[in-house]
Amino acid sequence: MLSMDKKIPVCKPKLPSAKEIFPYLERIDSNRFYSNFGPIVKEFELELEQRLGLHNNNILTTSNGTSSLELCLKTFNLEKNSVVLCPSWTFIATAQSILNVGLKPVFIDVNFNDWCLDMENVKTKISKIKKNVSAIIIVSPFGTKIDINMLENFSIENNVKIIVDAAAMSIDDIKPSKIIPQTVSLHATKLLNCAEGGLIISKDDNFIVEARSLSNFGISSNGINENGNNFKMSEYHAAIGLCSLKKWTETSEFFFSIAKHYKKNLSDEKKIRFLPDYGVTRFNSFCIIQSIEKPLLTHNFNNFETRKWWREGCHREPLFSSKFSDANFPITNKISSHYLGLPCFSDLKVSEIDFICEDVLKKLK
Repeated sequence: MLSMDKKIPVCKPKLPSAKEIFPYLERIDSNRFYSNFGPIVKEFELELEQRLGLHNNNILTTSNGTSSLELCLKTFNLEKNSVVLCPSWTFIATAQSILNVGLKPVFIDVNFNDWCLDMENVKTKISKIKKNVSAIIIVSPFGTKIDINMLENFSIENNVKIIVDAAAMSIDDIKPSKIIPQTVSLHATKLLNCAEGGLIISKDDNFIVEARSLSNFGISSNGINENGNNFKMSEYHAAIGLCSLKKWTETSEFFFSIAKHYKKNLSDEKKIRFLPDYGVTRFNSFCIIQSIEKPLLTHNFNNFETRKWWREGCHREPLFSSKFSDANFPITNKISSHYLGLPCFSDLKVSEIDFICEDVLKKLK
């Protein structure tokens, strides 16, 4: 049995080392260019564009994932106080980004199998609210792959703007679109990270140009015509991002090995399920399990930390609970009591995974 001197943490972010970052710091010191779309930011954007098979001006770096969502909503120039549909089952930042730009979030329940929005429910909601729905935010739950072609068709057929919140999605799983902008978080907990940062990915050059202007106070060649914000990425964060990108293959292989080991050890489908393709063709910096029958509580385990990353659903947070009935979100409610985040980080040992899995299975007997 594994000896436990202290709890295994649920998350232990690891950024590139000081030695790896130092050459970029020397460049920053030499350039004396620290922000405002500097050369290292441009280099980071270009390398990401090349990786995704895009051309220049298809990716915008931002200060974080939430600001990326806000910029997309502002760039679409949606009618003030109009409705933006989003899942009840998501991290609170999705809903907060809608509020922050003067729009109204309306929650919809999700599918049980993949935790994504049920598009039939979305159609029903649009028909009820009619002209007040200006956009939809689709969330990729903990990196689950998104059918972008289906969403493009839905956007066209229903004449509604769509944004994909791909905060935790692997960069290699993103399929860029001209119709649907996708946002990514580069927070320290993510696979590709720069401590704090975000991306907007779109094949629509004009969309990125407008979002870039709005990320810099709305400044453009024609003056300031719109109210922007300061959502730019600094040179320092871009330097970390470039170092992280250089280690992408190594990072991917390691977290894929973690996913496969968890999947193998917790393969009792009568007790536990994973999100689609996890440990098969997909991996993440989060290992999320869902109990089929018994609720999973964070205090059930003494030797390792666990976390309810999305808490109990947006509709249950005090910010929104007075406006939304708990009864309207039965699937979110069930998922929130039956899911748990297990330890997942870059130096997690196989022996520790074995120990964690053994304890989880004991608790579910």
